[in-house]
Amino acid sequence: MAIKAINDAGGLLGRKVEGIFYDNKADPNEAKNATERLLYKDKVDVILGFWRSDLVIVAQPLVMEAKKILLIGGASTPVATLERIKKDYKTNKYTFTTTVNTYLTMLSMERGVIEALKMDYKKIALLVEKAAWCDPLFDEWSKKYAKNIVYSTRFSTTATDFSVEFSQVQSQRCRYLAFITTGKGGTPSVKQWYDMQIPAVYVGYNVDSQDPNFSQVTEGKTQGVAGSTVGGVAGWPITPKSGKFYEDYKKVYGAYPIAYTNGVSYDALMVWPMR
Repeated sequence: MAIKAINDAGGLLGRKVEGIFYDNKADPNEAKNATERLLYKDKVDVILGFWRSDLVIVAQPLVMEAKKILLIGGASTPVATLERIKKDYKTNKYTFTTTVNTYLTMLSMERGVIEALKMDYKKIALLVEKAAWCDPLFDEWSKKYAKNIVYSTRFSTTATDFSVEFSQVQSQRCRYLAFITTGKGGTPSVKQWYDMQIPAVYVGYNVDSQDPNFSQVTEGKTQGVAGSTVGGVAGWPITPKSGKFYEDYKKVYGAYPIAYTNGVSYDALMVWPMR
């Protein structure tokens, strides 16, 4: 959609923009290989992508070494932006992003923790996926709410069975379940939480829950699940621009986008001709 919009407006510097696409399969090695193919086989000028932070961490140095533009379309690790750019701006100055970093995301996610404590929900379970973007969140919350966290763990981004973890939540009599995931555990975790009748409020961050059809996907087991989102999804009219984007997306693909990454990737590419 972004490429079409740019080309319909006359292209970039009088030339049409061409898209070359690879699937990095959410694997760091595949992301590295795809990045090298784009840079040295396809000889691209700009690389856009990397939803997962683990992928951009390994790919960014390759793009910076080639002095090409990197547009991050979803990964929020502060390593790629705050840390590397601050440490070595000259090398990493070709990096741009239209999404937030982990520290900013935490501000919205933490509201649930704060409200729970206000309601005297003192026992907190902290379940966070093993992903680079989550490292600052897990470390900071573990220290800040140490006296309230009675159970905490990190789980794989590919995990789909949380029965052991939820049994611990239940045995510790946690009233509050902070579950953070952008991986495969989003939908199954909600189903298991419901089926096991875990007496803890499910809050945190679940990318799957941004799907407009999440209630149907989880067989109606989402009641009582409170999540946080980055930007608008599911056709929410956040701004006139986002409203138009969602409606245009639906015309092209037949449904609203299921995650924030669509919008931020579109915006990232549109930044290129605007500079």
